[in-house]
Amino acid sequence: MIKHMMTILVLFILASGGSGCASQSGSDFVSDAFRRGAQQEQQGQYFRAAETYLTVLRSQPGNRKARADLTRIIDQAATEKLNLATGMEAELRLDEAVAELDAARRLLQRSASFDVESGQASLVESRRSQLVDRRVQALLVEAARAREDGLWSAALANLQRVETLSPGYGQTRERMREVWVDWADANE
Repeated sequence: MIKHMMTILVLFILASGGSGCASQSGSDFVSDAFRRGAQQEQQGQYFRAAETYLTVLRSQPGNRKARADLTRIIDQAATEKLNLATGMEAELRLDEAVAELDAARRLLQRSASFDVESGQASLVESRRSQLVDRRVQALLVEAARAREDGLWSAALANLQRVETLSPGYGQTRERMREVWVDWADANE
């Protein structure tokens, strides 16, 4: 959330151009971004550094230094998110693990739009797919238990989460319809 807000703030500052005393000239912004990116790299925050270099590329698509720096660390940034996801998976925090891989996926997609490719893209996709499948199976079990216990809204919420994670998965919509019918029957 904070990263998203910072990105919006940076984009706002860029959009406001030269107006106001808080704005920076283009070269000041780029210098600060490179300094911040280098500091983030030194701290092992490769994902944040990659986001910083992408911000420069969005404002200056032809910036060779930003492209070179992003190219140099993109795999490390993806690996950072893969490692975080693995740790969260071990703690059974599957939704958070999927969110980390989604962040890596978006970073790799944005990087690719500047012709910066990662050797980790297929690994991110396969790990995400595995985690989503694991989470979907757990949600289906939870939905079945809730349905058996007459907890209709909980069953529906779990099935809706399945549909969000994996649209069209199996018979999810049919199962949702069955829960609605059971719920209506129970209230007659």
